[in-house]
Order: sequence, then structure tokens, then C-alpha cells
Amino acid sequence: MKGTRRVLKPRTLADKRGVWTGDIEPTLSAAALNEVTADDLWALVERKGETAPVRANRLAGELKVMWAWFASRAGQRAGIRIDNDPTASLSARYFAQSPGRRRILTDEEIGWFLAAVAVQGASYMRALTLMLLTGCRFSEVVEAPLSEYRGGVWTIPGERTKNAQPHAVALGTWGRELFEQAKGHWLAPNATGKALVERRNWYRVRDRVHARMERLAGRSLERWGYHDLRRTMRSNTFRLGIAYEVAEAMLNHAKQGLERRYDVADLSSYTREGFAAWEAHVRSLT
Repeated sequence: MKGTRRVLKPRTLADKRGVWTGDIEPTLSAAALNEVTADDLWALVERKGETAPVRANRLAGELKVMWAWFASRAGQRAGIRIDNDPTASLSARYFAQSPGRRRILTDEEIGWFLAAVAVQGASYMRALTLMLLTGCRFSEVVEAPLSEYRGGVWTIPGERTKNAQPHAVALGTWGRELFEQAKGHWLAPNATGKALVERRNWYRVRDRVHARMERLAGRSLERWGYHDLRRTMRSNTFRLGIAYEVAEAMLNHAKQGLERRYDVADLSSYTREGFAAWEAHVRSLT
């Protein structure tokens, strides 16, 4: 019996294509598979590790996946025959992992952030504000169609969430206004009406917002990333009196172990109160 194949999300596919086109294809596309050696692959990975160690680990992992497929029954059916596996000694953890980020915005920084975001283009303003108000992931926000919003609730389908579970976000007044201001198909459309998904543009916007925050602060500030907005919301839930289980549900974190099996309570009314409390706190900082 064949196993069920995991369906990759568009972003995952795009990342894999990026590894192929940027790191593997330029060096290996013309090589005969049975002529590729472990030294060839290690040279490729170590060269990448000189400038991007985390990416080098990812490259090693993708190479192992590729050769596993070459050796698989599917690869054989595709006419591929390999005599050895040059990836056997590769490790996707060869380079030291960077410590997890701990950056959260202080209340003062949230005020500067909101002031800086307010002067961005309408699409960027909506998306950035909603990232902070909802704690939703970058892709969940910038790729959101307006059809996901109905009756004050933004429901992100499982195919767009990290854990493949749908996520219902009961928006407060501010969040609802942001969705209802948008026109067309997307929450954050570009000038041609398509979703604003180009990463390089979002990095520029982040840099503009950060620079304006520093001008408002009159001093330099620690750099932040989009995921830090999610962490900022989660880190504030305790002081707002939001229960741990509710805070986790607000972020759509998957339950683990016995909790996943037995704790099936509907927390929607509590998450609604949680989002309202967080929005009220954020609004007080403007």
C-alpha cells in the first residue's frame, strides 16, 4: 500500500526551488549522478556555510532528500539508477544553529511602530497593523483574501496555516475596520490588484518603519522582524490576564500529546475576549 504523500504549501515549494536554482543547479545540473561524490557535495555545503550557515544546513537537508528520492522506487521508475549515496555523511545540523530570537517590542516601541506604520501605504498599513493585533504569521496576513473575512471573524483555512489547522480570529473593532477598508480581492493588494507578496518589498518597508521609529525615539533601536510582532502579542498575554490555553489558541498553536487527545474544549468565546483585550491595550499606546 502506498503511503499518503504530503502536499507541500506554495511557500515551501518556493523555498525548495530557491535552494535548487540558487545553490544546486549552478554547480550540479550538468553532472552525471553517479559521478557526484561526497567531497563534491561537502564542498558545496561548506562554501555556502562561509556566508550563510543556516542556509547551508538547509542545503544539506535538501541534498539528502534529493538523493533519497533518486534511490527510491519512484526514482527507479523514472529511470534513475545510482550506485552509491554521496549524501550519507551530510548533516542538516552541521553548522551551529543560531539561538532563537527573543525580541519583543516594548509598549513605548509599539507606540512608535504604530505611528511609523500609519504613514505607510494603505495596504502596508493594514497588513502591519493586523500582524500586531492578531499575532498571525507574515504569510497568513499578506496572502489573505477578503473572502476569509466574514461577520467580524477572519478564518484562515488549514491550507494556509503552519499546522494545517484552520484558525478563526475574532477581530476587535480596529481589526474589523482594517479588513473592511480593503477593496478588491486581497487584504493588501498592490497597484495592479494582486497580493503584495514580494518579500524584498516587505524588507524595504520594515526598514522604512524601523528608521522612522528611531527618528521618533531619538535613538537607535534593536532591529526587529515580522515574527517579532507575533512574539510581542504572545508575551503580553500573561499581564493582560489571558489564560495560557487561550493565548496558545489565539496563536493557533497545535496541542501536544494527551492535551491534543483529551482537551477539545471550544475556546472561541475566550479567544474573542483575548483579542479584544490585546487590541484595547495596543490602542491605548497610540
